[in-house]
Amino acid sequence: MRLTSSFNKYSGIALLLTAAPVLAQAQVLSTQENMPYSRYGIGEVFSGTSAAQRGAGGASAAVSQPFSINTDNPASYGGLSLTTYELGAMGSRRSVVSGTRNYQTGTATLSYLRLAFPVAKGVGIALGLQPESRTYYHLVDTGNYSGMGLAVNEYIGTGGLNQAFLGAGGGYKGFRVGFNLGYTFGTFNTFRNRFFPETDSAHTFGAEFDRRLSVGGLTYKLGAQYTTQLKGLLGIRLGATATLKQSLKAETSELWTSFRTSAATGLIRDTALFRPGATGSMTLPMSYTAGAQLFYGNQWAVMADFSSTRWKDYSVLGVRDSLADQSWKIAVGAEYTPLNTVTAKYLQRVTYRLGFMYGTDPYFVGGAQPATFMGTAGLSLPFRRTTDRVHLAVEVGRRTSAASFSLKENFTRFLVGISLNDRWFVKRRYD
Repeated sequence: MRLTSSFNKYSGIALLLTAAPVLAQAQVLSTQENMPYSRYGIGEVFSGTSAAQRGAGGASAAVSQPFSINTDNPASYGGLSLTTYELGAMGSRRSVVSGTRNYQTGTATLSYLRLAFPVAKGVGIALGLQPESRTYYHLVDTGNYSGMGLAVNEYIGTGGLNQAFLGAGGGYKGFRVGFNLGYTFGTFNTFRNRFFPETDSAHTFGAEFDRRLSVGGLTYKLGAQYTTQLKGLLGIRLGATATLKQSLKAETSELWTSFRTSAATGLIRDTALFRPGATGSMTLPMSYTAGAQLFYGNQWAVMADFSSTRWKDYSVLGVRDSLADQSWKIAVGAEYTPLNTVTAKYLQRVTYRLGFMYGTDPYFVGGAQPATFMGTAGLSLPFRRTTDRVHLAVEVGRRTSAASFSLKENFTRFLVGISLNDRWFVKRRYD
């Protein structure tokens, strides 16, 4: 007797719907990690790369798996064999070094939630929710001003972008194409505060600047893959993705106030500017990725990606921010499964991954563009006698900059993902 899995399509959809609001609030839950560079642009840029592929350096443009989802290249949906539910989470630890000072921060957050399924031979559909960027920083500096004395400047920012998407991919023989159509949305809250802790002869007022930026709009991503066999089980797959410059609707509100403390009257506060609803657009930059994967059946694979983003396209209500004209990165990874059959011993069915990534970051601060180097490792642990898997990965890296203020970041990220498989659109049969 052959029956469908007990984890059926209805429970999978319920999981997606009930967890979606939690993932949408993931940016809010992640406010423990202080990321100074996230002050600029859209913050710390994320991708939808799965925990499995992040163990292999994040190289994914040419990856296509029958039992897991690769949202980085929607053309890969055409290679799905079973309905797949995926959930991912990340915990991170970051050390920010400024001069002789070292600050330790960390966080834990959901990374992605998605569902994909084949609808015909060589055609697949995917949908889900995942973060695009995250902003959280809390910075303080000081300075002396003639006639006013010591000033303390405080900068606080929270928020980020998320995307809910629907995608499809398919093709003929070795060639596939695909797309993701999504709604990208988010809110950024920024606060600047300057106050004078010492009494000055000019009776100087401090100042506060509050700004809230809300954005939303349709975005898309295009992908293509080509696969050919070289000899026997040995094959090569090429992949590419592109996202053209596109705009989100933006609305910002600002409140500027001045204040000082008087011994006679207490706190004195005055509103300098209140602008409740300026509208315009956030222009997101063009980006592209090209990659290749050399594989031998389902036993081993080596993959590499090159990607670039044209940040000179970025602006919010016509303002560019402190960003470089362009950023780029190279990712290289490998994976190995000793014997991928249901009758093999457990450790032979485990997939082992290694990789690294090097590239420049979007920011241009202090006259320099920082760069990041990262090494990765990962495992995919199968459930007994099924294609379901738990994916584990670790990323260890460092961000450095040639800027005069010498800000460095060391980070460790731990990622966990789960892939559950089911069979849809198959009539039950009894033998």
